[in-house]
Amino acid sequence: MNKNLFWPIYQKLEEEFKELSYYIAIDRKQLKTYSIKIADLILRTVAECENIASVICKNEKIKFTDKKGHIRRDI
Repeated sequence: MNKNLFWPIYQKLEEEFKELSYYIAIDRKQLKTYSIKIADLILRTVAECENIASVICKNEKIKFTDKKGHIRRDI
């Protein structure tokens, strides 16, 4: 099974972001605007980026090291 599991998640995040843009203008003047919804979208987006990076690293056999130089085994 070679199905891209990340695409539907991306589409959902994009849909929620577009919906949010109806209420909060995407503009520099709004940089100090805060809401739980914005925080949730940011955290979920970053988590998805981390998941995608993890899959890419596993596929390419890339190893990460932490600040102390230890290799992270579970990426």
